Amino acid sequence: MSKIYRNFKLFKKQFHFLSSRKFIALPHRGAHFFSKNNSNKYLENTHSAFSKARELGFTHIETDVHASKDSIPYIIHDPTLKRLTGDDIALKDLTSVDIEKIRLKGSHLIPKLEETLEEFPSTYFNIDAKCWKVVEPLADTINKTETFDRICIASFNDKRISHIRNLIKESICFSAGTLKSLSIMISLRLGVISDIEVPCLELPFFYKGIKVLNKSLIKKIRKTGTKIIVWVINKENHINELIDYGVDGLIVDDCLLLKKILIKKGLW
Repeated sequence: MSKIYRNFKLFKKQFHFLSSRKFIALPHRGAHFFSKNNSNKYLENTHSAFSKARELGFTHIETDVHASKDSIPYIIHDPTLKRLTGDDIALKDLTSVDIEKIRLKGSHLIPKLEETLEEFPSTYFNIDAKCWKVVEPLADTINKTETFDRICIASFNDKRISHIRNLIKESICFSAGTLKSLSIMISLRLGVISDIEVPCLELPFFYKGIKVLNKSLIKKIRKTGTKIIVWVINKENHINELIDYGVDGLIVDDCLLLKKILIKKGLW
């Protein structure tokens, strides 16, 4: 084994986000799945959804951030409020004062990232940076709160991930964006690379109805020391199949189903 290859493996092992649990189980936007039967009680990406996930025993949560007009990072998936309030207004056009007055589905605040990190001090967050405007505010918040060990930076955009990492004062976990992930998967299938220079890959199981992952490919990824997390998986047979393939984690909506399966398999 070459020195460079060994160094990559050591680099990947340093991230507590990835090593703190035997299996990385991530409720997608918190435990919002329960809102289907509880009239938005646990609305996605709200403190109630995060609290419910913690109550169920989850230590990791997947979430998203956008930035306000005055560059405050807020936890919300969509760029506008239309789906959650009916108002077709972009978050980037609202100040933090404006946002503090908004109630989603009648009762939920849009959480500030900084307050969320403080309110859930033992929770690991997989944070999807949804836009370029949030890059510097996100990095500033991570630096201010010194939450380097319990965050993984994600985005579909590789350049965005790279820019955030360059702004953060210490080493931080990150996943590959879309183009880098595609390049890695093609190269692994062709056998032209022996290592992956990212600590984590976050991939879909299917793309446009076509299965993009199989046991052989997952084995090749894991052999490099890179962790593989698959999103967003909600069918019981797919959860079981991917766990049997050897994935390191799953992002799911139905987190209770995932918990039951992990308990049964001795991975909880």
